[in-house]
Amino acid sequence: MLTMIAALALLLQTTPPTPPTRPTPRIKVHAPEAPRSWRTRARDEAEGLLHDTTFAVRQGQRLEVDNFSGSITVTAWNDDRVRISAPSSSDAFSVDIGSITVHVSTQAGRHGGPGDSELTIQVPTWMELEMSGNEVNIETRGTRAAVKANTVQGYVTIDGGEGSIEATSVEGDLTISNVKGRVDLSTVEGGVDLRNISGTGLEIETVDGDIAMVGVASTNISANSVGGNISWGGAVSPTGTYRFSTHDGDLRLGIVGEPDATVSVETFDGSLESDWPVTLHGTNQRKMTFTLGSGRARVELSSFDGTISLKRGTSR
Repeated sequence: MLTMIAALALLLQTTPPTPPTRPTPRIKVHAPEAPRSWRTRARDEAEGLLHDTTFAVRQGQRLEVDNFSGSITVTAWNDDRVRISAPSSSDAFSVDIGSITVHVSTQAGRHGGPGDSELTIQVPTWMELEMSGNEVNIETRGTRAAVKANTVQGYVTIDGGEGSIEATSVEGDLTISNVKGRVDLSTVEGGVDLRNISGTGLEIETVDGDIAMVGVASTNISANSVGGNISWGGAVSPTGTYRFSTHDGDLRLGIVGEPDATVSVETFDGSLESDWPVTLHGTNQRKMTFTLGSGRARVELSSFDGTISLKRGTSR
């Protein structure tokens, strides 16, 4: 036993000690991120999204555009193609081309929120348009087809259009010019401005805005405002019906030519002014009726406490 212990001690003395192990060094490699525009472009391309595209269309197709925020600007051209573009700073959009409808929609924002894009679109003059958004300004120019525009916080400007013209906004002005057909307009906190309009009928409503109509010819006009003034200039059609009503504003009609109408005026604390001699019928001081010419057309005017004026207008 003593011999084995002595041998083991001798072996330990002759075997060199094992050196301590050194840790393997760690090498860190840092790859800088690609610029944001590169990452966005790569994502858009991977998902089939666009910032600029042009494609052919045919008669009968219509264009629908959805954009949550930003703008939609449409211009008509003499080409059977549609071009849609947005700046690189805007969110991308997708296009779905169907046999009847071409649908354009902006995609979710870079941070996951709703899309925000400044869309510029060129369309054939014959193409019908339907555009909508939440915080979007909408403009169209030069089309000779139906136009429908709907926004919550934004203005709508339509210059040109035929058939059915519809525009609504909660917080924004409506400006409509050079259109033919039926016009339906509605806004809450905004004014309405119409110029050079002809068609079968106009239906206009606003709560806190003025309504101004110049060169508006139709056989059926209805304009209503709660807190704004209403002005209209045009000829009274012998077969027409015209209704203008405001609660806290004034009414001013610039009538072109000699009117042939039965006029009813309703007011509580307002007044009536007329460039034509007026012979009142009835004994109710708050509601008066009189005839201009033979009285074929119907003109109904109402203002709670404003001035109602019938003035001689001009054709210009």
